[in-house]
Amino acid sequence: MPHKRRGKGAHQTKLLFQPETSFLYLQYYKNCDSTISVPLHTLIPIFVIKYIRGNNIKVFLYQSKETEDNPFHVNLKESSFEYEFCDQLPQNVARCRLPCWYLPDQLTCLAGLCSVVRYIIKLTHFSSDSEDSGKCIELLGHQYGCLSAPAEVSTWTKFCELDMPDACKQFFTSATPILPEELSKFEAHLKQPIRIHNVRKRMQKEKEKENLSPNSNGDIDPILSYAKANHIFAEGPDLLVSDIMLFPCIALMVQNQEMCFKENFPLLMRWFDRVCESIEVKPLLDSLVEPLEVSGDFINVNPIKVPDESLYKCDPSRDANKTCTSQINVDKNFEWWENSGIESLQTYGCDGQDEKCLDWKELPKLIHPQAGNLPVDRLERKCEQLQGLALPIVELAKQRQAPVIVDFCSGGGHLGLLLAFLIPEATVHMVENKEESLARARERGIQLGLKNVWYFQSNIDYYKGSFDIGTSLHACGVATDLVIEKSRDQSADIVSCPCCYGAVQAVDGVSYPRSVLFAEKGCTEADYLTMGHTADQTEKHSTKCGQGELFMDIVDTDRCLHLQEHGYHVQLDKISPLTCSPKHNLIVAKYLAANGK
Repeated sequence: MPHKRRGKGAHQTKLLFQPETSFLYLQYYKNCDSTISVPLHTLIPIFVIKYIRGNNIKVFLYQSKETEDNPFHVNLKESSFEYEFCDQLPQNVARCRLPCWYLPDQLTCLAGLCSVVRYIIKLTHFSSDSEDSGKCIELLGHQYGCLSAPAEVSTWTKFCELDMPDACKQFFTSATPILPEELSKFEAHLKQPIRIHNVRKRMQKEKEKENLSPNSNGDIDPILSYAKANHIFAEGPDLLVSDIMLFPCIALMVQNQEMCFKENFPLLMRWFDRVCESIEVKPLLDSLVEPLEVSGDFINVNPIKVPDESLYKCDPSRDANKTCTSQINVDKNFEWWENSGIESLQTYGCDGQDEKCLDWKELPKLIHPQAGNLPVDRLERKCEQLQGLALPIVELAKQRQAPVIVDFCSGGGHLGLLLAFLIPEATVHMVENKEESLARARERGIQLGLKNVWYFQSNIDYYKGSFDIGTSLHACGVATDLVIEKSRDQSADIVSCPCCYGAVQAVDGVSYPRSVLFAEKGCTEADYLTMGHTADQTEKHSTKCGQGELFMDIVDTDRCLHLQEHGYHVQLDKISPLTCSPKHNLIVAKYLAANGK
């Protein structure tokens, strides 16, 4: 049973909304007579600030050395915020992909388009008493939850933060006319019934139920009918921040090929018209951004066909694409392993391994996981997990001078805070994309008075700083491999305890199998995904626990071989005792040229 947390309504982010010490850094390419050329991830925050009249937002515009074809031109004379140009980024902002909020008094950076926009709205609301600021918080929806889920786990956040902006860029830069796939996906999404927490209550309040009558077969579901009829905006009957973020991307394309959009995307255009009717966004955007031209003839360009499903991961229609792991495939993979000639790199139980322990009684109470509101039955196991990672990290840190340690997917900060205390000469960066989890870590760290910690509310991809040791405890699925790749790119040492093997999936920069040797022996991506699902069968007392343990070692052997192929000395071990967690494998990798960095 999950341990009890405070309700979302009661839990505060613990961030202080102080405009005078909150700085938003945005990227631009060129500046000419108060008109700057910018990428979409700069245009969208500027548009949101102008829309909500965020007059207290302080913006720093940083000129990027990069550029792109057909950037967007923004008229700063029409902006409503305080801004200045800068030639250099603060050290920790430089470690993030822009846009980025810099909160130096709170030792925090927020990176990622959705996180940045959400904070713009919160800062405007909580630091102003104007009527406009009171209304803008409604854009965050029920319990301020709109777009709060990170793009790494939410298909909807990813669509608003990455996919649609990329589609807009593709529309304007493609050598031939194209209607990007994301337009078809949004059209299909708008066909689906809304998914909101209080749909029945909303239906009853608006007295829709009285207006619905079953057909002759009596098979109309009034809730389903209401849910379909009220998919007015991107997420339902209410205008939310997701609509405001999507609007500039779609409006710029519609402005260029309105007839084509009307013919091919009727629901998208209905959404577009309703957003324009609800708020004066079209004149606002027109005054802010110069229109872009697209060459080519769109008459014979057809939209891309996509599945008829919503953009929410929880849509049941997506289950049709899921596959189950059959024992036949498991046996096939076991036979492949037996015949491959590859030896497992698992060393657990070998003689000569030290059994060191942390004395938790000698550590401050706020360092103990108990300070993170864990239930009693999990405390001992969490301490064992933390000890398993902290001890090898301490040893690796001894070989570095003032190392930078990054705790990826840091959660509530159990590991990162422990490392910051045990290795005071190190700088510890906690990278976590969940707002509430990082809030708990920051609260404890500030109470401890730790000065060698910085908190990054960011996806793994948005953190781009240099560091010496990368670590993660139970980073889910492909996140473990993203941590390994991020660390490998820095020639950093690695200490990682993987989790959720069945959640591995190929993404940019990560393909499966990881090692050349596994691929040469005939392991395919499909085989690998089956191995990952099998590796998750590790619950104690399960009849398949043994094969789960075996395939967990096989998958992590592949990860270790991949690191060996890139110049690492690697040890694959297990955290002791094994009862600390069903996922107890431990990868410790030292870059062989570390002393020469």
